[in-house]
Amino acid sequence: MIAGLGFEWALHPILNAGVSANFRDISDWTALHWAARFGREKMVASLIASGAFAGAITDPSSQDPFGKTAASIAYSSGHKRVAGYLSEAALTSHLASLTLEESEVSKGTADIEAEKTINSISTMSPVIHEDQLYLRDTLDAVRNASQAAARIQLALQANSSGRDD
Repeated sequence: MIAGLGFEWALHPILNAGVSANFRDISDWTALHWAARFGREKMVASLIASGAFAGAITDPSSQDPFGKTAASIAYSSGHKRVAGYLSEAALTSHLASLTLEESEVSKGTADIEAEKTINSISTMSPVIHEDQLYLRDTLDAVRNASQAAARIQLALQANSSGRDD
């Protein structure tokens, strides 16, 4: 309830009392799902900083056979900035959990591919005015996701080239 209402002041006393940031209620939603549902940006950021798992999926149901992430809930509720932030947080968390030794060559290639993607997006976008500074954050998120995608693709290529299928 405090996450949905955006009562950040109540978050840390509850966490300090031993309640997990990933606690699920009777609806199988975490505090992050509720904060996302109501577009509580500061609460979402505080929950992520406190260890909430951005990739948590609700249990499947007849209305929603695949379950929902906090990002998908935010998006369907019209909170696109929150959805973007949560998607990036989930991707970053997932990539951090992967272990892959990366050579300097593959790392450089991933960075080059990410820059190409950003440059192509930047040329399509209008000039960023002061009232549109959030676009810079969006481009940073795209850069991170592009780097991640390029690294995943390189890892898959390296992994498949070493197989004898």
